[in-house]
Order: sequence, then structure tokens, then C-alpha cells
Amino acid sequence: MKSTTSFLIILLLCLVSCKETNKEQAALYLDKNEDPLHDTALVNKYNAYVAVSNYVSPAAQEAEIKYVECVDTKTGVLRAGMTFSPFLNTDRPYELQKMETYIVKGPKMDGLDKSAALYLEAYQNLHKVIRELIDYYDINDHEKDNYEKAKKLNPTVLEAFEKFASVDSLFNAQIEIMDKNFIKLELESYKTNGKEVLYAHTMLIEHMREHLQYTSQYDYTTMNKINFEVYDKKTDTIVTAFKMFNDLAKNEEILKKEVRNPHFLSIFNSKVADYIKMSQQISEVGKDKKEFDLIVKRAGRMGKQYVKVSPEKLSKAFGELIKESNRMK
Repeated sequence: MKSTTSFLIILLLCLVSCKETNKEQAALYLDKNEDPLHDTALVNKYNAYVAVSNYVSPAAQEAEIKYVECVDTKTGVLRAGMTFSPFLNTDRPYELQKMETYIVKGPKMDGLDKSAALYLEAYQNLHKVIRELIDYYDINDHEKDNYEKAKKLNPTVLEAFEKFASVDSLFNAQIEIMDKNFIKLELESYKTNGKEVLYAHTMLIEHMREHLQYTSQYDYTTMNKINFEVYDKKTDTIVTAFKMFNDLAKNEEILKKEVRNPHFLSIFNSKVADYIKMSQQISEVGKDKKEFDLIVKRAGRMGKQYVKVSPEKLSKAFGELIKESNRMK
């Protein structure tokens, strides 16, 4: 575990010392030309990195959740009645392959490019050890060696998850800085050019992002501690923004002019409606002690995957609507 400690110290030092530098770099990336939103090379590279953040990171995070659920992390042995469920489809998902090409391609983003390279390495190391365990359990070797290999690999798995989480945090922090800069430029552009639908759409997404950022401080075991006066106001803001967006989007002529694929509007709207519904359900459950206690007990008995309403599920719902937003926009 020594290497993990030193690795984390380096990353923490980088996070502390590079915080302001990252902001400066993010601004620099966008200030290099007069119209960064139409700098194809910059936008393509940025989108490739964002895709990793949107799709690869959640998959790895889900694998860690499943590992902790099905394995006793102190011993490395499967919990009673559990099967080995962590899964990472491939060591080179399409999004990672694309990001890998952009690490050395397009406009240089020194801090982000370095984080991307670390991310790639950490993910592949994580996949390697998870794959080894999947193969081990698939052929029932745990029954033959009484979990000896699982016990030996457990520290390696935990170390791989820890390293990935650290790199993932740094990478996504830098993406977030870039994201805020891009969104600011987009909103200014939409306002200047009178693109009301796109402006309303972006504001809706931003309200949901702010809502999720607040909610993500909690999980299914602590969502009863949410300040629901603040939370419900944020949810109401989303509802209002959603109505405003749809009122504008009803004008098909304007919608077709501003949105690349307007036929995805109904799917996007259904995903937003799902997000709002779950937001409201979290509020209901969090305020109802009896219902909340029941959910926590059920999760403790059957596993976290059986929790239907939680901040974690809300995060997934947001990811789904972002996919549809990108397809539509």
C-alpha cells in the first residue's frame, strides 16, 4: 500500500498547487482565439474528454460500489449469498480510445492532457485486476482454493480503486473548470444571437447540475439529512425552467432552426421528467422517517442495488438526460 500513499500525496499536492493554474489554463485554452466555440479542434478534444467523464467514470464508480457490496473488503471473500458482480466491459472503451488519440492531438492542454494520461493508465490497471477476478469466479476457482487468490488480490483491487478515484477526481475537476467556461461562452453566444430555445435548454441543464451538485453531498443512508427547504426550492427552479424551455420549444419553426436533432426532444423531455419525479420522491422519502428507515434496512439486507430512490440514482438519471441532450443539441 506504500505506492498508493505516495501516489495520493503527489495527486493531492497537484490538486492544491494546480487549482489556480487549472483555472488560468482553462481560460487560456478558450482565449487563444476569438471564437473558441467554433474552434473545431478545441471543441472536438474537449468533447472527447467530456465523454470519458460522462460514461467511463460512472462505470468505474459503479464497479467499486458493486465490489464493496459483494466482497468483504477486510478479507477479500464473497459475502454470504452474493455473487461477484463488478464489471468493466473492456480495458479500452471507445471513449478512452478517442481520448487517447487526443492526449497528443489538437490544442495542447498541459494539465488536462497529463490528467488524461494518468486516467487512462489507472483505468486499465483497474480493469486488469477486475477482469482477473471475473475469470477466477467464472470457473469457480474460489471453490477449489477456498478464496486464496481472492484474498491475495483484494489489496490490489482496493489499491486500484483508490488510485483510479484519485485520478478521476483530478480529471473531472479540470473538466468542470473547462465546462463552466464553455457554458458561459455558450450562454453569451445564445443571448447575443437570439437563440432562445438553446439558451433556455442550457439554463435548464445548469439548474439541474446545480441541484445535483447539492444533492450529491448525500447518499441513500443520509438523504434524510438534506435541507429540504433549500432542496425543494432548487427542484422548483428546475420545474419552472423546464416549463419555460418547453413553452419555447413548442414553436417548431424556431426549434428546427436552433436544434440539430429536434426529433429527440420528446425523449429528452421524458428524461427530464424522470429526473424531476425522482427529485420529488427523494424529498418525500427523506421527510418520511418510516419510509426512509425501511429503505435503509432493505438495502442493508438485500444490497444497495434495490434502493430505487436515492441521490446516486438521481445522478444516473442526470447522466441519461445528458446523453439525450447531446443527441438533440
